[in-house]
Amino acid sequence: MLEQLDLWVTRSVNEFAGHSAFFDKLITQIFFYHTVKALPIVAVFFSLWLSSWRGEAGKRLFLQGTIGAFTAMVISRLIQNNAPNKPRPMYALDDFTMPIDQPRDVFQDWSSFPSDTAAVVFALSFAVWRADRRVGLACFAWSVVIVCFPRLYGGIHYFSDLVAGAAIGMAATAAVIHWRGLSDLVHRLATGLERRHRLAFGIAMLMLAFQFATMFEEARIIGRRAHQAMTMAMGVEAKPASPALVAAGEGTEALPPTR
Repeated sequence: MLEQLDLWVTRSVNEFAGHSAFFDKLITQIFFYHTVKALPIVAVFFSLWLSSWRGEAGKRLFLQGTIGAFTAMVISRLIQNNAPNKPRPMYALDDFTMPIDQPRDVFQDWSSFPSDTAAVVFALSFAVWRADRRVGLACFAWSVVIVCFPRLYGGIHYFSDLVAGAAIGMAATAAVIHWRGLSDLVHRLATGLERRHRLAFGIAMLMLAFQFATMFEEARIIGRRAHQAMTMAMGVEAKPASPALVAAGEGTEALPPTR
């Protein structure tokens, strides 16, 4: 049922691809440029700590959102690396129309479920939403329209990949928020470090902002390659793809190479 919904949503959205070079290129540019995609959400999120917008409550939400985003990304990567391989729509479906000028070699050997990008941006957006409902809703809207829709349109993810990623992200941040003991401990450590080592703390914040803005891209690549190396060293075969999606692609030639 879920796989049929994925195929229906993907093919419905894909009907619009390949007709307008301007629209296709616009979507592709949004997908590839972190400055457009993630930086606005990251900027709003970091204002929780850097401004007096919400005071100490804002700083606490910043730390909770940071831990939540890290947790969501780790959970998403563990699922991608260890669950049955799910090929990206652009590779699994023979009738998929690629948007004009979109490269075909992106994420070819990466499983699509769940979307770790959606997990991170929704984890951050949820923390902002807890601080301010209107600003949080704006972050959620940005996450859906600017972050997630281009990934659906370009065949990077199925609908369920994005929904699962968003759910993981929000659930992770919500869990951290309700874990008062962890929040209190991290808040004391962070505020103490900021007072005693202001320069080092500021540099660390800049580095963290960069990683969030780029969706930990290099870290994810390093982790992926490490997992591949471990898999090859252990002689483990690649996990089989989802049978329904393979059948929808009418063959296995569109599947990613062995991991």
